[in-house]
Amino acid sequence: MFAFASIQRKAAWLFGSLLGAGLLAGGWYFDHVPAAPPGSAQAASRAVTASMHRDVAPVRVRHLAHWAVHSGDSAGLPFVVLDKLDARLFAFDAGGRLRGSAPVLLGSAVGDVAAVPATPAGRFVTDPLRQAASAGLVWTNPQGELVLHAPDSQLLPGRAQERFASASQQDRRISDGSLHVPPAFFHGHLGALRASGSVAYVLPEQLPLQQVLGAGAAQAANLGESL
Repeated sequence: MFAFASIQRKAAWLFGSLLGAGLLAGGWYFDHVPAAPPGSAQAASRAVTASMHRDVAPVRVRHLAHWAVHSGDSAGLPFVVLDKLDARLFAFDAGGRLRGSAPVLLGSAVGDVAAVPATPAGRFVTDPLRQAASAGLVWTNPQGELVLHAPDSQLLPGRAQERFASASQQDRRISDGSLHVPPAFFHGHLGALRASGSVAYVLPEQLPLQQVLGAGAAQAANLGESL
């Protein structure tokens, strides 16, 4: 009887030791599993909102907008200017007043011609027929098209909110050449362009500005760069 009780005590001790080791091992594992930082989604949302309120366009963009209106190039329509180097989109009303700006996701490849996955540079005008088949905005020119998808598009790249909030422009080079902007910016500044029509100016990152937008635009933008 004594021997049986001794065996029971030893078995209990052995089980307890193994259980304790298992719990320690499990605790070490769970302590070291990478986890998303608490509040990261909220932090990204706040960063995007703050970025959208940074409505100070570079001088080059402002001078280009002034030229677009006063030369008649924008045809009395509201327009947007995409600065690919800064991965940022600026929305102007028909009078050339800046209505807002936001970070934008654009083509992953560097380049100015219409070829996937680069975002083409140039001047584009609303294409009503193609836009009617889309929930976003579609602009075209003789060389190709420029598409800005609606926020609920299935083509929205992964981790979009974090990409919008990132301080690195490279994080926003992710799409097939199409454009994506934060939902609040789309609904607040771009959605109405579906009804009014608009012009889109995409500044080049490789080609000379004169080759892409013409001598007048290049002169206006270069004047801005020299100030």
